[in-house]
Amino acid sequence: MRFVNRTAVVIVPGQRYLDWLHEADPTSARISLLQVQSEPSVYLLPECDNDRQAMASLRKACKEIFIHELDSWYRDTETWPKQMGFQEFKRWFDYSFHSVVIDLCP
Repeated sequence: MRFVNRTAVVIVPGQRYLDWLHEADPTSARISLLQVQSEPSVYLLPECDNDRQAMASLRKACKEIFIHELDSWYRDTETWPKQMGFQEFKRWFDYSFHSVVIDLCP
């Protein structure tokens, strides 16, 4: 077991994400919020000493995360929002930081 010197951020899609998915992909009409939230993504950020640093790292990475989250459900970039800054990111996703990351693999 070894500690990974990184900060993890868990990204959970919100209602705005589901609304976009239903609008963009007509075959997704039966997908629920619970389903899109059932397996949230975990991203590793640089190691952060406090929430302020973690937030700054998330701000820097939010567009890349936004793109990955959209692409994981629907790849037609024409349907993606034009604005993918941090304020829009917060409307689409919930997030939580975790400072302890442990690798159990040899």
